[in-house]
Amino acid sequence: MDFPLKLGSFIDISERKGAEEVLRASEARFRALVENGLDVVFLLDHSGTVSYAGASTLRVTGYSEDEFVGRSIFERMHPDHLETTRKILAQMPENPNGILGAECLYLYKNSSWRWFEFTIRNLLDQPDVRAIVVNARDIDERKHVMAELQNAKEAAESASRAKSEFLANMSHEIRTPMNGIIGMTELLLDTGLTAEQRDYLETVRSSSGSLLSIVNDILDLSRIEAGKLGLEAVVFDLRELVNAAIGNVALQAQKKRLELLSHVGGSVPRGLVGDPLRLRQVLINLLNNAVKFTERGRVSLHVDVKDGAESPLLHFEVVDTGIGIPQEKHTVIFEAFSQADGSHTRRCGGTGLGLTICARFVEMMRGRIWVESEPGKGSQFHFTARFQRAREPVQPVAPSSRQPAEDLFALATAVESQSGSASPALGSARTEAAGAASSPSFTPTPLSILLAEDNPVNQKLALRLLEKRGHTVVTAANGNEALVAFEQRPFDAVLMDVQMPEMSGFEATAAIRARELGTGTRIRIIAMTAHAMSGDRERCLAAGMDDYITKPIRSAEMFGALERQESRARQPA
Repeated sequence: MDFPLKLGSFIDISERKGAEEVLRASEARFRALVENGLDVVFLLDHSGTVSYAGASTLRVTGYSEDEFVGRSIFERMHPDHLETTRKILAQMPENPNGILGAECLYLYKNSSWRWFEFTIRNLLDQPDVRAIVVNARDIDERKHVMAELQNAKEAAESASRAKSEFLANMSHEIRTPMNGIIGMTELLLDTGLTAEQRDYLETVRSSSGSLLSIVNDILDLSRIEAGKLGLEAVVFDLRELVNAAIGNVALQAQKKRLELLSHVGGSVPRGLVGDPLRLRQVLINLLNNAVKFTERGRVSLHVDVKDGAESPLLHFEVVDTGIGIPQEKHTVIFEAFSQADGSHTRRCGGTGLGLTICARFVEMMRGRIWVESEPGKGSQFHFTARFQRAREPVQPVAPSSRQPAEDLFALATAVESQSGSASPALGSARTEAAGAASSPSFTPTPLSILLAEDNPVNQKLALRLLEKRGHTVVTAANGNEALVAFEQRPFDAVLMDVQMPEMSGFEATAAIRARELGTGTRIRIIAMTAHAMSGDRERCLAAGMDDYITKPIRSAEMFGALERQESRARQPA
């Protein structure tokens, strides 16, 4: 009997069978580990089809096993996240040992979308085993908390910006009437008055200065908190600055019969690079406080070098024999709106911002501030600040706008008239003030000035000051009127209020500069503004203005700006 010949072939699949056995063993161990876990766990192939969904997955999502196994993982994924997740999955064959992940929204059985954070990896690093493990965790609550925190952060930042803008606007609104009060008071003090009238007006001027100081403190703090107040880097003479700070408080100390001393160590460099205005502000604030809270004895300022050659760290110390500060208040006093004595019966006023501003400035100068004090035993306020050593000759320190040169000169004269002689520190203050307030190297000539100012009181004040100086003035109440006046006749200079109705000072300046194109002429424009935010000066200069003065208008500052422009105009080309 013949049997038909049959041909066959055999394929060795032992390697594949071995891999499958390894996979089954791995899956068994995997199931044992994840059945009772908290994370959502899937097994997928490289197309995204689910081969296994752990018990925790079913508990968390609400689906049955049949609703997962054999179906694509992408069926219940939010459309916005499909593309990203598919790309991640497609990278797995070429990345056998890698772990990738992302976040996505996934649809639960109860029809709610929940946020998941997931990672994926190959089950094994063998190419023949095409299984992927997905570990996911429900982070929906965390996402909502993070979103609420982000919203709160944005709301706080918005509130901070609104506060800073509000304070800047309020500063402008307060400075505008203050300009009239202070300016008209000074004009009236130049007239014939009885002793009683002069006493009343001096009180008005003093009170106005105190109010302006409070406004300045609030504005400074708002600018610091908004990050809009930076430090300058200019060359200055430290010893002249110390003398100026001492001179600022000399009259108050003399009235209380306090001894006022200063000492700058011999190793302290004379010429430094830093921000003299802010350093002077810190020193004056500490000295003012020392004098304010000391009834007898002395107030002294000491300066020494801590370390550094090219970048010296200076140590400043203000010592008084005053009432002292309790230990528990040593940190609180540097916090905003906090005071050592917060009771209704406290003897001295103030906003509680001065030391806060000092602390912020000191931090910006890469230093720190602290106090050593006991009640009844006086106080020692210390702070450090780092500067650069000047490589060029130092220039005299210009008095700040809060303490004009003529005020220092008047201060020195007043003290001498009471005591018969000036202290060495006061004598230095007088020398500096007299030098700063002296006439320039040329004789000022009468100018033809266009005054653009919308506030009637401020316009009247500036007009009187300019006319008393011998200048001829034409007034304009807004930018449009200023342009009309500019086109009708030539002027030597323009005093331009920045904030005016109909057309602002910036717009009027731009229009003037446009009309000057091709003429070969350029009129001198000096900005006047009650805003004093960081960057305002730069903004004015960038807008085509030549100089910048702040309100309340100080006669010395205004005339100084005019004389600087006249001096430049007289210099040879």
